[in-house]
Amino acid sequence: MPSQRPWRLLPDAAGDPAWHMALDEALLESHRLGLSPPTLRFYSWDPPALSIGYAQAASEVNMEACREAGLAVVRRSTGGRAVLHRGEFTYALIASDGFPPSIVGTYRQITDMLAEAIARLGAPVSVAPGTLSRSGSPSCFQSATQADLVALGRKLVGSAQTRRDGAFLQHGALMLTQKADEILPLLSRPVFGADATCLADVMGSLPARAAIAAAIVQSAIATWGIRLDIGELSSWEIERANDRMAALRLL
Repeated sequence: MPSQRPWRLLPDAAGDPAWHMALDEALLESHRLGLSPPTLRFYSWDPPALSIGYAQAASEVNMEACREAGLAVVRRSTGGRAVLHRGEFTYALIASDGFPPSIVGTYRQITDMLAEAIARLGAPVSVAPGTLSRSGSPSCFQSATQADLVALGRKLVGSAQTRRDGAFLQHGALMLTQKADEILPLLSRPVFGADATCLADVMGSLPARAAIAAAIVQSAIATWGIRLDIGELSSWEIERANDRMAALRLL
C-alpha cells in the first residue's frame, strides 16, 4: 500500500520542455532525500517537443525535421524510446514507500490506476498482452509492454520509469489527438507502421484536460487510499531544475 502521508498535487501547467524534464529529475531527487512527499503532477509542452529515453542515441532523431516543425528535442531521465509531445496529456508520479520494489511491479500498479481513470472518462481500455511490438523501432508507440494501456488493440498510453535508492519517477503520455504516424518523419531511420491510437478517436469526442486530470486524481485516491493536497514547488526544487535544463535540451 502506498504511503499514507499526504501526497502533493501539482496542477496542470504548460512549460518549456527542458524545464519539465529537469523538474521531474529535481522532484525525484527531492523525494529521495526526504525533502518532499510523494508527488503527482500534470503538464503540457510549450513549444511541442520530441523526448528521447536516457539511453537512446540522439542520432535516431531527424533534428532538421524537428527544427522545421518548430519542435524542441529533449532527453528524459527515464528509459524508453522517442515520444512526440503534441496533442497529448503528460503525467508524472514520484513516490517510494508502499510500491513494489521492481520496475515492472510498480509500473503495473500505476497502469491499473490509469486504466481506472480512463475508464471513468468512458474509454474502453485494457492492459496490453505484450503482443504489440516493432522491435528496434526508435518510437515509443511502436510497441506495447505487458503494462501499457491499449484501446481497441492499439497503444493509448506510453510510460517510462527510473529508480534511485528506492524512490522512483514514472511519467507518461496519454495520446489525445495525435495520429499514430505523426512522429515518423521526425525519426532518422525508417520504422514500421504505428500500432497506436488517441483518445479522440477511441471516444469520438475529447474530454477537457481538467476532466482528464480530475479522473486521474480520483482514481489515485480510490485505488491507493491516499490524500492529495495541492502544493507548490520548493525553492530547492526550482533551483535544481534550473541547473539541469541546459544539459537536457538537445534542440
